[in-house]
Amino acid sequence: MEDARWVNFFDDLEPESPECLPLPDFMTWLRGEKLVPSNIMDFFEQAAEVATHTPMFRGPDNWNKPWSLESLPALPPPKAMIEFVPGPPWNDFEFDWETQDNPFLHWREAMRPVALDLEKVLGEPVYYFKKLGDELDDDAVHRFLVLHWCCTYRPESAFVRFLLKVSEAKDVDELKAALINPASYTYLFKMNDAFVGLEALSCRINYLPTGMHKTAGVVFLTAQAREVAQSLLAQQIGAHAFIVASKELATSEWVKQATRYCRDWTVHYVYDSKLDEPLDILASVDELCVIANEPRPKSGFNLMLSEPCEDLLWMALNNGVDVHYYSTDRMSLYNPGDCLQKSGAPERVAARQAQRAAFTRQLKEIRLDNDFGSSGLWSAEGKMLGYDLLDLPFPLVRRIATWQRDYDDTIDPPDMGDDAWWDRHEQEVLELATELQMALSSEVAVNLRRPEGWMTIDQIIRAKGGNV
Repeated sequence: MEDARWVNFFDDLEPESPECLPLPDFMTWLRGEKLVPSNIMDFFEQAAEVATHTPMFRGPDNWNKPWSLESLPALPPPKAMIEFVPGPPWNDFEFDWETQDNPFLHWREAMRPVALDLEKVLGEPVYYFKKLGDELDDDAVHRFLVLHWCCTYRPESAFVRFLLKVSEAKDVDELKAALINPASYTYLFKMNDAFVGLEALSCRINYLPTGMHKTAGVVFLTAQAREVAQSLLAQQIGAHAFIVASKELATSEWVKQATRYCRDWTVHYVYDSKLDEPLDILASVDELCVIANEPRPKSGFNLMLSEPCEDLLWMALNNGVDVHYYSTDRMSLYNPGDCLQKSGAPERVAARQAQRAAFTRQLKEIRLDNDFGSSGLWSAEGKMLGYDLLDLPFPLVRRIATWQRDYDDTIDPPDMGDDAWWDRHEQEVLELATELQMALSSEVAVNLRRPEGWMTIDQIIRAKGGNV
């Protein structure tokens, strides 16, 4: 590989930063050497495409419109030329650099007259010096001066060697001189509080082996939220996508584009912003992303969700579902439960729980039986019982939903199940029926279909000699 293709990136903790290669070059090399299976190579290429087009870079100049790698400017915007420097880069003892005989403190003082001279020529400060001893203050430094520190402190480091290579300076002294030469500052910069700089919201992409099943759900009810959902779905390479949205937002064209790298997809349509079957949604997914309708206020507990979405999020948190809340600026909130407690979601969910319990108590019989696209649960009259009607432990609901999905996936296309699959399926229905009966009162009988008609799980177990 050509030497010019290798890059060392600045890492404020590690002067010996590793050499990096553009991913397309790396993949070309891997394909040429035939070192990696083709399915993993395909995953790499899909992940590279997603990372290239996903909006992820934002800062003071573009906070509401993040850039992707594709749209990222070749050079940073003016404010991003200023670095937040809370302590000396590459120094293991930065916490006490202000009081110790620290090299950074000496270099910093030496930069005062240099920074003043540069400001006089350029008309803009290049270094904001914090007041020593003030825990709420930090340095803000032009990138060139940060590089000057790197060259001063670790001139033999891998990163400084890379700087010498790309700058074509004959030695470190020549490079340091160029970094404090006003003639080098040809690109526009603007001194600012650099605590909030150009940040990256990283993609979260996991490789799924061919035989592994994962269902990733997204819930969005506005056009703003759909933009975030599209980025999240693109990262679900090889997963089954479960989309909860209105028909107006989840159009067939949009779904096909957003799920282009998913294994397949399902849309659970929402009408009038109502989520009538939250348990069914939760039982259908392995992880769930709930996206705010509008930008959140800068303070307060409002998640900018409809009440049904708040309730869904609360139920997910309380049932141990892997759930993530995103605002429209693509930021994730890790403690949405605190906000939901202020919104009345716990009380609303508890009221519906009481309704489910009352409905379940009046049943005399529940039949456990597969039918394509069903819940797998039926009343004595043959009416399907949705999961949101019944008061059942959520882990059991999820097991029944998985069992039903396995049936759907096996018979569509038909005749996919061999004898071994049907034997396993029969054993699982016996185990599920037993667990279901234990979760219900003794007044509600769990029945299974048998050649001689419907039989209770207790009758079937007795016929088997007491063994499931």
